[in-house]
Amino acid sequence: MALALAALAVYRALPFLLFHLYGQIDSDHEWRHVYETRDYLITFAAWLIAFVLYQPLTSICARLRTRWKPLYTAICLLAACVFMGVFILHFGNRQFGAYDLGILIDTGWRQIIGQRPYVDFLTATPPGFNLGIEYAFRVFGINWNAQLYATAIFATGSFLWLYWLLCRLTGRRTVAFWLAFAAETAITLELSFWWYNSSTETFVLLFFLSCLLLCRQPCSVGAQISYYFSLWPLGLMKPNMAGIMILCGVALVLCGAGRKLRVILLTLAAAATVLLFLYVNGVSIPSMLATYHGAAIEHGLTLFGLRFYSDKELVVLLLWTLIMALPIVTVLPACRLSLRHRQWRGLAFQLFFPTIFLITLYGLITNSDFADMQIANLLAGGIVILFGIGMPVPQPILRRIYIALLFAMLASDLYAAATRYRVYAISPHLFFEWEDADHGSSTPFFKDMHASPRMDLVIGQIGQAVSENQGPFFMGPRIELGYALNGLSSPDRLPVGWDPGVSFARRDQGRLLQIWQEHRFQTLIFLKGEYPYYPPEFLSLIRSNYSSDDKYSELTVYHARRQ
Repeated sequence: MALALAALAVYRALPFLLFHLYGQIDSDHEWRHVYETRDYLITFAAWLIAFVLYQPLTSICARLRTRWKPLYTAICLLAACVFMGVFILHFGNRQFGAYDLGILIDTGWRQIIGQRPYVDFLTATPPGFNLGIEYAFRVFGINWNAQLYATAIFATGSFLWLYWLLCRLTGRRTVAFWLAFAAETAITLELSFWWYNSSTETFVLLFFLSCLLLCRQPCSVGAQISYYFSLWPLGLMKPNMAGIMILCGVALVLCGAGRKLRVILLTLAAAATVLLFLYVNGVSIPSMLATYHGAAIEHGLTLFGLRFYSDKELVVLLLWTLIMALPIVTVLPACRLSLRHRQWRGLAFQLFFPTIFLITLYGLITNSDFADMQIANLLAGGIVILFGIGMPVPQPILRRIYIALLFAMLASDLYAAATRYRVYAISPHLFFEWEDADHGSSTPFFKDMHASPRMDLVIGQIGQAVSENQGPFFMGPRIELGYALNGLSSPDRLPVGWDPGVSFARRDQGRLLQIWQEHRFQTLIFLKGEYPYYPPEFLSLIRSNYSSDDKYSELTVYHARRQ
């Protein structure tokens, strides 16, 4: 406890120490150092406090259990849902990442005006993400808060679902509550906006736990319903994680469940639901598959997800992942025993845990998002092993260490969510500022947004440029949101964001440049100096066919030259 208090004291004193060390803290490197140092201290302090208090709190919970009423559980669940909803609505309106969040807005806007993803515009994002933002705009109106409302509903609904699954798997309501809350914090609250990685990881976790429950309780109607309703939305999510989880999950359930015909029928029903849902929403399955195939050829099995980490961060990430995977080691002897005695059903169930470890590693390698989003799967698997699957009971110290890890991860992710560090990672100084970031927006679309003054200035100048110039318009990178905010039609047959190798295959770049010329844009609007991922051929086309206008302080506007 003394060490924990000392760590917290250092955390509180850290800004003053850094101020004297650096003077004014204004560089990205220094701010990142501040964040990471605080995060390590918070993580360590939370782990130590939880480890020290584990035994007395366990005794208190045991005494309270005899007096606990279902009403108290309902109140706790309701309080957690309210907290998550308020958190997402509040922090989702703090800071703005100009690139990813602009693409989010334009993806929803294009569908609102009738464009179809994969057909009328190029996008590598999965249909579950695309349709999610479209439905948010249709239900809650075309504004930034619409997708925050949708995200809050998604987070609270999946939290209750996770809680139910974990209660059935572990029989521990307290453990189930805090694990579900920690998972939602790592996966959804840390972003607090609608995104394809968070929605995918949520359904990966739900499907993983649903498969475990169906193997344990094959006759349970609840387990069957959970399996079906977690499987078919997973089929709409990001294919690198969704595909491998579906293949492994269905195969192991078929081996481990007692009623194979029922599992086959549920799986076929989920597949039919995916196809029907895509058809009803006008998603071209051949075009979608062609997009996925192009992305697979472009990337293959790359280390895309690791390119954002330094060597030091990679070491920390590897240690954190291996520590979280400790309970899986306790399953390996049982796997060997089941294999020796040819107990295939038991072996299939046990293999879920090393499988989720490998899936987590695959996600860390291929996804460019925060690590805890994937590691939440390991956390859930470890808790199920330690508290609920009826294997030889591990040493109590392992449970104590792991519960302390749960609270350490929860504290770290809450800190990251509140500081909006995930948004900072998108594009620092492109509307995100560590200081002077509480400027309200004068734009109705962002009526509750608090970000840098530059964001409001840029949006105002985009509106001015649109009113003073002739269309059709083309919005450059980081400001794709300009179409929706000004009621303009986003150009069809072009990608949402120009990012060769990510938004579209590099081999298609020449064809897309030809399409871009066919649009005969009269006015191009760019942030000053912002031409990321644009090839020399694209910049040459702009210089040859347009004259620049630098009268706007934040924008460069190009006018088509008379032919």
